[in-house]
Amino acid sequence: MDLGWFGDAWGWFNTARVASLGAVVAATVAVLALQRSMRDSRSRARPMVAAELVPDRYADGVAHLVVRNFGPSLAKNVRVAFDPPLHQVDAEDASLRYIERRYSSLVATLVPGAELRNVYWDADRTMPPPVTVTLECESADGRWYRRPDRYRDEFVLDAEVIRHGTYVTSPADPKESLKAIAKAMKSIARTN
Repeated sequence: MDLGWFGDAWGWFNTARVASLGAVVAATVAVLALQRSMRDSRSRARPMVAAELVPDRYADGVAHLVVRNFGPSLAKNVRVAFDPPLHQVDAEDASLRYIERRYSSLVATLVPGAELRNVYWDADRTMPPPVTVTLECESADGRWYRRPDRYRDEFVLDAEVIRHGTYVTSPADPKESLKAIAKAMKSIARTN
């Protein structure tokens, strides 16, 4: 009995299986790549709301709490929470109470590049301990068929980092120019 047909059928069957398997693997890789691309695109377009302490440019020993949208899209329903609550950090500090009151309700919208700024600490007051700020917001790109994406990030505020910062002054700095002008004015006043 001639079994040559069996070898031909077996070869065809293996070739078809390998080709089918290759097609399934290629389709799976394509779907995964598309999903990753969509996730990366959404991640790049998301609102990126952050909290940081920033030293004042003109007043030495002053730190501002800045809540800013660094992302390219609108942030909606921004919630700012402090742990521990600021009234527990220093119940007598009016600046901290004002900050806590400011963020006691949602910030409806925060456009790209917008910032909310408050004096957080100055050298005349007791240094507050580190505080964790939790920021939650929604993207503005929700469609009728899906809810907007929600984001949650935490930031630690530590005024010690600002306090121990170093800097260099330059003659081109407006403060230095004003000092030179004041010195020149005093010199003129003395000669008259």
